[in-house]
Amino acid sequence: MSTYPLYKDDHVQEAKSFLPAQFKDSSNFNDLLDVIIQQVQEIENLFRDIFLCKLLGDATDQQLEDYGAIAGEPRNGLSDTAYRNRIKGRIIANRSSGQVDTILDYIAVQGECLVLNATEFPAHIYIYIVNNFTFDDSFYLTLKKMVSAGVRLEVGHVVAENTPFVFRSVFGSPPSYGDGFSLGGSDGGYFATLLEE
Repeated sequence: MSTYPLYKDDHVQEAKSFLPAQFKDSSNFNDLLDVIIQQVQEIENLFRDIFLCKLLGDATDQQLEDYGAIAGEPRNGLSDTAYRNRIKGRIIANRSSGQVDTILDYIAVQGECLVLNATEFPAHIYIYIVNNFTFDDSFYLTLKKMVSAGVRLEVGHVVAENTPFVFRSVFGSPPSYGDGFSLGGSDGGYFATLLEE
């Protein structure tokens, strides 16, 4: 769970410690402080609860669906964790200006992904991803919407559980013979499964 910055749970004790020496042993002053400062403590507790309950990272059920409605991301039967990641991704996508870093942020919140290569050429962006699950169509549609007009986006995606493999280049050369093949292996390649766009 997230934390509330500078939270104090000892307002009553702190107020009593500030009493002048002549009033420290006075039961009337101490009782008065208990009544007044306890209300201050309750207000701080209320603000902390509001703060913590409004964080996307801690939201569940209907509150999560409310966040999804604001961001424009339907739930579509997803679990809370998966839906929370989708909402985070939608927020990133909604604020995107087509920068590669923003696209990589969007990919990162989808789950555990390893971006093997992200190269930006004039009017081209190549991204090669390895993970252990498949992306649905909405993932690719969102990526395409995130890039600037006139910029071509190519996404190579490898599901790590697959067994077929080919040799690919690590250093940013786009595949010259279609997905899954590189110009050669002399520049520090790696073994990967066939990529699908």
